[in-house]
Amino acid sequence: MRNTLGNSPLISARRDERQRLEALGTCGLGLALLLLAILGCTTVPPYPLPHEREGLPSWLSPRGQWRISASGIENPQRALDDERGTAAVSGPSYHHAHVTIDLGKPCLFNLVVIDHGSDEFGFCGRMAVLTSTDGSAYQLQRSEPGTRRVSIVCLIRPTMARYVRIRAEEQGPRPWSLAEIYLQ
Repeated sequence: MRNTLGNSPLISARRDERQRLEALGTCGLGLALLLLAILGCTTVPPYPLPHEREGLPSWLSPRGQWRISASGIENPQRALDDERGTAAVSGPSYHHAHVTIDLGKPCLFNLVVIDHGSDEFGFCGRMAVLTSTDGSAYQLQRSEPGTRRVSIVCLIRPTMARYVRIRAEEQGPRPWSLAEIYLQ
């Protein structure tokens, strides 16, 4: 009897798919964060980036060093406290409300993920990601519709910035809820 299982087209396809997924890198982290949010995990496990595994410096400053401020949003520090049960929340009218994150130093990133926490409909109709190196002149990087449960903005190319501003361009069905903000 011949063993044909090792040469099965299904197993080869699964192996190819796994290799393709492993090669995605940053998008893989975004999908992992989305999955964590959907499953309701309360903390984000450490996820070493390829350059961290090789002993090279990180492209982002440690999250614990980030500082956050806001306009039109109450308790902005809750968006960085690693607790999905707490959230920074806007008032009922929040057009152009925003949070600004000071990364502490210029950092390179290309993905912004906003977990809306327990209020899955706490997304804005459209949000913009703006960046600055000096904290006064901001440049629009991308504007995307908010989405139920988790909103993700993937920048076209990696961006170097010290300050990241996330602004509500259009209101959504409920007040804007920012339980956790992740950058990659």
